[in-house]
Amino acid sequence: MKYAIISDIHANESALRHVLADATAQGADRTICLGDVVGYGPLPRETLALTKKSCAVVLAGNHDDAVSGRQGADDFIDLAGDAVKRHREALGKDEIAWLKTLPYKCTLADALAVHGDFINPKSFNYLDDEQTAADNFMATDTALMFVGHTHIPCIFLTGQSGKVYRL
Repeated sequence: MKYAIISDIHANESALRHVLADATAQGADRTICLGDVVGYGPLPRETLALTKKSCAVVLAGNHDDAVSGRQGADDFIDLAGDAVKRHREALGKDEIAWLKTLPYKCTLADALAVHGDFINPKSFNYLDDEQTAADNFMATDTALMFVGHTHIPCIFLTGQSGKVYRL
């Protein structure tokens, strides 16, 4: 099975269409979304509908939880907080209810996936440095993990010495 792992769509339906087309062209069998379907962007309804239709698994992101009311947005920057309000108004009751049902983590064959971190997936902490990656590696015995949230693509791996490196 070949997976396309996507994350942090943020209501950008046009970009999502392009990414999904590329995933299909690359031979992906299933698409997994690591969260943040909504937030920031202009088209929450359209993006949510396309995500539901196209993704085999959709995880909860912090923006999804904020828009659904499952968690607050008090610590969001102004732009993100404004988007939460706009998206709550734009989405229907069923769409908000769907966001509330999104799981925080999933298992894919021999891999795990979350939006933020594996230690406390509901807290949406950033996994963006070697120490945080090492702490997360210690929290699970799974060798392959996928994380969104940071908006910065990177790979963390453990060397033979046990030291964690960022590529």
